[in-house]
Parts: sequence; C-alpha cells; structure tokens
Amino acid sequence: MAVNEQFLRFASGNEQRSISREDLGFYHAVIVGAFYELGDDVDAYSPSSYYQPLRQCIEEHRYLRVAIGDAHTDKAFYHHVLDIHLEQHVVIADHTTSSDDLSGMQKVLADDLDKPFPSGVPPWRITVLPLRTGCFIAFSYSHSIGDGWTGAVFHHTFLNAFRKCPTSSRLVDPLVQIPPRPLPPPFDTPDRLPISWSYLIAPLVAMILPTFVTKLLRLRVSVSAVNTSTWTGSLSRFNAETHRTKVAVYEIEEHILSSAMNAARDHDAKLTATFHGIVSRALSRALPDPKYTNFASLTAVNMRRSIGIPFDEMGNFVSGLYMIHPRDDIRGDISDDFWAAARENTHKLMEAASALSDQPIGLLRYLFSIRN
Repeated sequence: MAVNEQFLRFASGNEQRSISREDLGFYHAVIVGAFYELGDDVDAYSPSSYYQPLRQCIEEHRYLRVAIGDAHTDKAFYHHVLDIHLEQHVVIADHTTSSDDLSGMQKVLADDLDKPFPSGVPPWRITVLPLRTGCFIAFSYSHSIGDGWTGAVFHHTFLNAFRKCPTSSRLVDPLVQIPPRPLPPPFDTPDRLPISWSYLIAPLVAMILPTFVTKLLRLRVSVSAVNTSTWTGSLSRFNAETHRTKVAVYEIEEHILSSAMNAARDHDAKLTATFHGIVSRALSRALPDPKYTNFASLTAVNMRRSIGIPFDEMGNFVSGLYMIHPRDDIRGDISDDFWAAARENTHKLMEAASALSDQPIGLLRYLFSIRN
C-alpha cells in the first residue's frame, strides 16, 4: 500500500465482481448523462466552471473520494485518497467533430465507455459536451463505487450545488483535501442477504439427476431462466485490447414516452416491465426462426428501500432478477396477453426489490475465486 493510501475495507463479493471485470477489460465505466441549461455567466468550455459543484458532490458522497487497491487480486480493497485533483476528473469534449447534438453525445459515450480509469485515483469523471444551448454532462464511474442509480444521485447533487453556487466562487482551487471517513458496510453481506440451502444446492443436484426428475421435483437448474429454446446470440471471441463498445443514441419524443407510461399505468403495469414486452416483440420479428421460443432478461433491481437506505445515497445497493419472455409474433395492436405478462413481471420486479433472502448476488460469496 502506498504512503498516500489509507485502508478502509475489503470489497464484497458483488463489488469484487465489478472490480475484476474492469481489471480484465470487460468494461470500464457506468455512464449516466444529463442536459444542463447554463446561464450566460457560465463558461461551458472551462473545467474550472465545474469545480465548486464537484467539491460539493465529493463532500456529500464518500464513494467519490476512494480508490481501489489490489484490483488484480481476489482481495481488492477500498482506500481513502488524501488529495483529489479535480483537473483529473473533468474532460471537455470537442463539440466541433460532430454534425449534431445526438452524434456528439454518441461519440462521448463510446469514448468514455472504453476508457480505463487510472489506478490510485478515485474512478470517476465528468465529460462535458458544450452544445448550442447548455451542455451535456456524462458522469462516468466505476461500477465498483456505485450502481446505476448512483449516477442519478450524482446529477441531483451536482445540479443543486450548481444552482446554489455564485459565479464568484466557481473559480476555485482544483485541489480537494478531505479528512478520511469510514465507508459504510457493503450491501451484499451474509446478514443482509441470507441464502437458503435449497437455493444454494438445487442447481448442483439438478445437474446430477435426470431431466424428468428435476422437472418432477421442480428443481432450479440455474439461477437464470435460460433453456435450450432461448435465444442467446451467436458465439463471439472477446479480446480486451481490441474490443470497442458499440453505442447508438436515439431520441424518444416526450409524447411517445408519456403515452407509453400512461398505457402501462392503465393496465396496472410499470414502464420497465412494459419495455421488456416491447423488446420481446421486436426480437420476435427480427428472429423469425421458430426454434427460438423465448427470450431471457436480467434486470437490475434497486434494493435501497428493502434495507432503509435513502435514495440519495451512492453505493452498490442492487441485485438482479432473471425473467423469461415467450415469443410474441402477433402483429398489430398490443394484445391482452402482452399486458397480462407486463403486470406479472411488474409484480415480480416489486417482489424482488423487497425480498432479501435468496438473491442471486448473494451466491458470489461462495465462489473460491471471482476473478478466475
């Protein structure tokens, strides 16, 4: 451990999974972006314009002032850094290389996703794309310090700080020095996420017994819902050095999104479950081969409410829900079966967000080596 590192705690199973995946090059960042309307007194092209709001974010959120140690091992840990140099965390993108705002955003996202974070530095940054009116700010961060909702928490804090920040205080020292504070315990502890013996050993027993016996006993073959008729995509070879993320940005007009939300609400469903059905319909048309009878999804579930964590707190408070979606080859209007599935999946998502026992991420602690 370097002199400027102060040990806080070891990574949990789910945190170690994110750390190892990033260290092996499978991905490098989670990105949540937002549009900001700036006043005439704000220089969108100057990194210093964003220093004071970032200071406020760092003061409020402890995960923004930690770095990862021993990422190449199965015993990665978090450590406090004594100094944060804000110029290392602000990037101003070149807006002149894109023909329009959407293509500019697409380029920013693609570049950020494939850009590793330097070691020894808190793994996050903002990339600012100045636009004709305001700017697009992409908050990029390691999955080891936060889940998807963490990005929304950042933008909420950043926006509030920007609104309260007078122009005279925006030109501040980029060096931030904050005394160490302990990190909260991880979400995926044995006490919080108990695993029953039946949930743990059922897949192992199912691998040994004949298929008809597993069906008779209703044993779970795996945590996921994939079977021999599930479309899983074609096999591909991954090379961390040459892999480039494919990003496409599309704009959904407000009236279309509002109509979708209202339709879901009228059928006692949420937008997330409705979107699953829409994707299933689209895949059914794109893949006419009848041998694919279903599609599988893994949806991240925000678990903060289940343990009384405020929704404005950063961290990895997330699990996942696997669901199966039958083919939907019906053309024309959305059917009653579609809405019945959307309602059912809405209830599944709500139940998963409130249940702490037998969560899939709890199984990670039984692995001898997450990295391997």
